Amino acid sequence: MRRLTAERAAAGSAEARAAVLDRFWDEVKARGTPLVEPLDADPDHRGVTFLWRGDTATRQVLLMVNRLMDRSDLPAGLMRHLPGTDVWHLTYRLRGDHRGSYRIAPDTEGRAPDDLGALAATGVGDPLNPRTIATRWHGPPGSVFELPHAPARPWTHPAGSGAPRGTVRRHQVASAALGAEREVWVYEPPVPATGPGGRTDTLVLLDGDMWFGQLNLEDALDGLVADGLIPPLTVLAPHTVDNATRARELGGHPEYVTFLAEELLPWAAGRLPVGTDPARTVVAGQSLGGLTALYAGHTAPNRFGNVLAQSPSMWWRPRANRPRRPPGSPAATPKAHRADCGCTWMSGCTSGACSNRPATCAGRSAPTATPSPAPTSTAATTTPVGPSAWPRA
Repeated sequence: MRRLTAERAAAGSAEARAAVLDRFWDEVKARGTPLVEPLDADPDHRGVTFLWRGDTATRQVLLMVNRLMDRSDLPAGLMRHLPGTDVWHLTYRLRGDHRGSYRIAPDTEGRAPDDLGALAATGVGDPLNPRTIATRWHGPPGSVFELPHAPARPWTHPAGSGAPRGTVRRHQVASAALGAEREVWVYEPPVPATGPGGRTDTLVLLDGDMWFGQLNLEDALDGLVADGLIPPLTVLAPHTVDNATRARELGGHPEYVTFLAEELLPWAAGRLPVGTDPARTVVAGQSLGGLTALYAGHTAPNRFGNVLAQSPSMWWRPRANRPRRPPGSPAATPKAHRADCGCTWMSGCTSGACSNRPATCAGRSAPTATPSPAPTSTAATTTPVGPSAWPRA
């Protein structure tokens, strides 16, 4: 913000300072946010500045960048106010291949530091950033940003005209283990199965309402299958209903593993061309779903021979007197597992004094948040992800 501060100081009159500020916001609107700038002598990182245009009622603004914010220290995510202006800002130093999402929560009530959790629940997307991403339970969309060296995403759009497309349908599956029906999103591949007996590999993917209901995972799967990077596979993706149900059932709960292993997989095998070989069956999830996938692979290796756990919620602890595995389940471990934590997992802190913040990530410094001058380069572009609707079966 040094450039803006210097230009306003040189402007002299109040009218001239207001004109400088208006030009600044016009420039920001034309570029889009966040603003991205190179860092001297550090080609592997960028300065990424998030902005909010407040008004006279704005008391503070909370920035929530996924995997960079520290939920145990929300005040560290408060944006800085440039005195005498409507500019609120916060800058992170990030690797040049970073891609992430964020929300912003302005406060007009002057909440105390211990009440920022309630403020966080009111977060919205960045009005200066047209690139959006869906949020859980169909809340207000968040915003997406990516830096120049972010990995390519060649399968984010539907396949071109004439390209084979898989099908996605929603089914109701009765569960005695859960004492209720569960909606399951089922993806069937666009090409015939190549496995024994014409059966496909199977992926059980948790939080199906997010992956298929809002994030259009089918587009990526179609592209991966068409390009021969994965074999044709069938995806079984249970809906997690709502936040309370998700918290109650996911994690290390034997009942949910019983639903997945002893009810959902047999249900699919009786209706779809899916294999039952655990070596060709994957259970996968993200966050609390990732922990559930690890638990399912550990307690039901006769069903799940492969586990993909993305940023699993390793903080989770079972309630007292809970069984550690479903009754009668084998004690063996799955044949293959992968836990992908990424560079910023467990590193929500923005302070160098944070004890759980990794010192390096693949040989590079972890993210830090520091005030910096207004960037002069534009933000990179990314592709918005929108919702989809599929027929019920």
